Amino acid sequence: MPLITAHDEREQLAELNLLAGQRAKASTAYASALTYLSAGAALLAEDCWERRHALIFALELLRAECEVLTGALATAEHRLTRLSTHAATTVERATVACVRMDVYTYLAQSGRAVAVGLDYVRHLGIDWSPHATDEEVRRAYERIWAQLGGRAIEELLELPLMTDPASLATLDVLIKLGQSTRFTDANLFALTICTAVHLSLERGNSDGSCYAYVRLGTVAGVYFGDYQTGYRFGQLGYDLVEKRGLKRFQVRTYAIFGNAVMPWTRHVKAGRDLVRRAFEMAHQTGDLGLMMYSWFSLISNLLAAGDPLVEVQRETEHGLVLAQKGRVDLASDLIATQLGLVRTLRGLTPTFGSLDDEQFDERRMERRFASHADLAYTESWYCIRKLQARFFAGDYAAALEASARAQPLLWTSPATLKAVDRQVPDAPLASAEYHFYGALARAACADAVLPDQRRQHVEALAAHHRQLTIWAEHGPENFG
Repeated sequence: MPLITAHDEREQLAELNLLAGQRAKASTAYASALTYLSAGAALLAEDCWERRHALIFALELLRAECEVLTGALATAEHRLTRLSTHAATTVERATVACVRMDVYTYLAQSGRAVAVGLDYVRHLGIDWSPHATDEEVRRAYERIWAQLGGRAIEELLELPLMTDPASLATLDVLIKLGQSTRFTDANLFALTICTAVHLSLERGNSDGSCYAYVRLGTVAGVYFGDYQTGYRFGQLGYDLVEKRGLKRFQVRTYAIFGNAVMPWTRHVKAGRDLVRRAFEMAHQTGDLGLMMYSWFSLISNLLAAGDPLVEVQRETEHGLVLAQKGRVDLASDLIATQLGLVRTLRGLTPTFGSLDDEQFDERRMERRFASHADLAYTESWYCIRKLQARFFAGDYAAALEASARAQPLLWTSPATLKAVDRQVPDAPLASAEYHFYGALARAACADAVLPDQRRQHVEALAAHHRQLTIWAEHGPENFG
């Protein structure tokens, strides 16, 4: 390469390296792709951002994507931060924002991912707070029904396809933002999903619409108590993949429909094959985040359905190895908590009812939660699993303590919306387990306390029962 001195020839060779890098990435040969892309970037002169903006942008973006896929997250973060200052169009800003949000999600820094997404939509004139209000969510949801008019949900399958590049790019950012806000703010999550659906209804369906509709399935049910409508939106997202071939978000659509939508109204096992298919497709494409989300969802399904613990432990240990190998910290913490519950239920921890053993340290985990506000989602799961473990061990006081810690993390909505748990929209059964085991712990304590305390226990037990009764009306197979 040093022998090539002409600008045109060096730029032509850089283009060939970009092509080679794209092909290597498509073949999951990420290290080889990085070699080609680095060589291509090195060929370009210092004024390349003015002379060949599209070429250097494509090389640098693809380098960052491959760095993410090889676990070089710090390097990718630095590259993307620099690249964001060179983004010249809405499409380029959106593309960089999406990869940056992926990096922060893998690093369990959801707050930073949300900040990137909010900065992007600010460029479009949308000024959202990191903490949306109930009224904003309600208005956004009602706007969807106004846009629908007299059409049935199923008719949306035949909407024309979205063609505007800026709208397509913006929908991608909204999808990433929706993924991140699940860990930071329930209302902003719902507002983001409703906005993604608004865009689809206005501009037509696209691959991203599949995700938006299936996510709206969780919003309709969990936020507004309309679980049957939620299922219909989830089915719409699934049908767009299956019948119209919009497959770019196929993995997410399958995983969410099978794990977060179907269990509200269908037997817990009904969505298991979809979750397994999601994992297999994510594995084939090398998407670590989706792989681990799907595997975590599968383990939750196995636990909820009462599968043999020996088999559940084998699946959980396999998932933990994958998460640790891929350095997906969020998934590692979630799956390690699941493994702790399985091991103590099998009598494999030193103290029955404690998640502690040579592989897990409750105090270390809780110190981490105390210093990282972005881990509220993980902490909610941890508290629910700890509640279950302590209840089975007969340590009802500790079970109630875990229940009390879980309750604010569930972000129960105020009276202006349906009183439902909203922190874990991907986990119908985790929410149910919180209420079920919380109620059992209250019942176990009620007879051994003074009358005033007993009344508090009974009132809390009745509140748990009311919520389970609502869910049992829609999904008796799981909640009855």
